[in-house]
Amino acid sequence: MGELANADAAIIREHIRARAEIKAKYAQADHEQTQTTDMAGDAAEDVFVRRTRPAQAWLSQAAASA
Repeated sequence: MGELANADAAIIREHIRARAEIKAKYAQADHEQTQTTDMAGDAAEDVFVRRTRPAQAWLSQAAASA
């Protein structure tokens, strides 16, 4: 009976580890996509697109400081 409980516990630990690994990979991929999108906007030829994100950051900072 104890061996069965140990086996079940090992399976549960492995499942939790695998889920955490999948979650970490998803978060990393999401971050990479965000970075790619930001860099594309920063390199855009359209002045409005290139300046929007920095302008939003400045407005946000000003609003938080007020």
